[in-house]
Amino acid sequence: SNASVAVTAADVTLSAAQASCRYLTTTGILTGNRNVIVPNNWEGIVYCNNTGAFTTTFKTSGGAGIVVAQTKRAVLYADGTNVVRVTADA
Repeated sequence: SNASVAVTAADVTLSAAQASCRYLTTTGILTGNRNVIVPNNWEGIVYCNNTGAFTTTFKTSGGAGIVVAQTKRAVLYADGTNVVRVTADA
């Protein structure tokens, strides 16, 4: 399943429906460095389709995160505390 999340002017916490999707696309023009907050037990393929001179970080609410470069995809996994990269950006 797929979900698309607009990330522009504020950090975004995934809804339960968004977090349950295997493939997640972020969209929008970034106005600053932004975080996409995922559940502690999350796993997914992300496509960072944002634009703008800033970064998109995928992280749990209390842990460290991973930046996925614009126009790139990566497999990410939340290990209970932090989000870790399973694959390099592709």
